[in-house]
Amino acid sequence: MKKFAIKAVAIAAGALAAGSALAGTVSVTGGTTNFAVEALTATTPVTTPNFVYTMGVGRPIGNGFTIINSANAGSTFGAPCVIPTYLGPSTISVTLKRSGINTTTGLSECVYDVQVAVVAAAVGDTFTWTSQTFATHPLVTGGTIGITVNLKDPGETSQVDNPGPVPGTLAASGRALTLTAAADTATVADVNHLSGPLFGFLPPGGVPADTTSVAAANFVIGNNSSGTTVFRMPNGTLAWDFTVHGTSIAV
Repeated sequence: MKKFAIKAVAIAAGALAAGSALAGTVSVTGGTTNFAVEALTATTPVTTPNFVYTMGVGRPIGNGFTIINSANAGSTFGAPCVIPTYLGPSTISVTLKRSGINTTTGLSECVYDVQVAVVAAAVGDTFTWTSQTFATHPLVTGGTIGITVNLKDPGETSQVDNPGPVPGTLAASGRALTLTAAADTATVADVNHLSGPLFGFLPPGGVPADTTSVAAANFVIGNNSSGTTVFRMPNGTLAWDFTVHGTSIAV
């Protein structure tokens, strides 16, 4: 019986550990924001969408913890680090513990001290970061802005919610201005031309008018009209528009 009891406890503990893996989650409000490459340099500050950490474990009264947000390699958080808003039954206070580059990992960090009072924090409670900026990023070269969120004990020696960091992608980028060739619908050929039909182009009398020897070249310029994707200005909300934000088209 003792062996059975010990074995049962071990199985239960294993099941608990397995069930707690990646319990906490990161979500991005409205999904990943796509920024217009035309509006960016590598050091153009950008404002990313709100992101939310949902607790996968509860925390008793007086049992505080640390939240560590790390920017992916190639990105750095802008100042200040946004203090997250807590939603849940507990009385939670969040203060900035430190910010800057972690000398061990080389990653930009925003690190927060979280205190739990009055009522325990519960599974499903959330922390929301609103309009966090990034000072540097790889968006101009087609990269993304990503983060990882880590919950650790106050001494930052052991994990609280997950066995490791929980990732989230906040921003991507692409070209808002596109140039594509279109079929030539203006040219009329004189198949009886003395030099042959390929030489017999006639002005169709419309616009654009052909010369007598060169076919019309038609192009379509797409002004932030690439399917369902809307490319944004650095503030993360305003759509990029060539007529407002563009300067010229290189040819």
